[in-house]
Amino acid sequence: MKHHTAEELAQLFHETYERLAPEFDYKTREASAKPWADVPETNKKLMIAVCAEILDTEVVPLKREIQVAHNVLLTELGRPCAIGEQRLCAICQEVAAAPAPVCTETF
Repeated sequence: MKHHTAEELAQLFHETYERLAPEFDYKTREASAKPWADVPETNKKLMIAVCAEILDTEVVPLKREIQVAHNVLLTELGRPCAIGEQRLCAICQEVAAAPAPVCTETF
């Protein structure tokens, strides 16, 4: 899974929005209907701020919940995570790479 920065997500959103707008019979404003590099700086800053807030308030907490649930399940099963013999799943790779503790929630 690719983890996007707020700016990467804003650029992806902008480019996708501009690409799909005609399919919905929508014409975007000329000032913002440009490649990301040419979008006015104020528009960019707003889109980046929106994406940063969504990442911080929605995506990161959800990711932590998934990691905790995954770890609880593996602990209950009494086995380490393995896909094949030598590989960890993407969640366990992130947990292994993250500074401990991954989560301080108590259940």
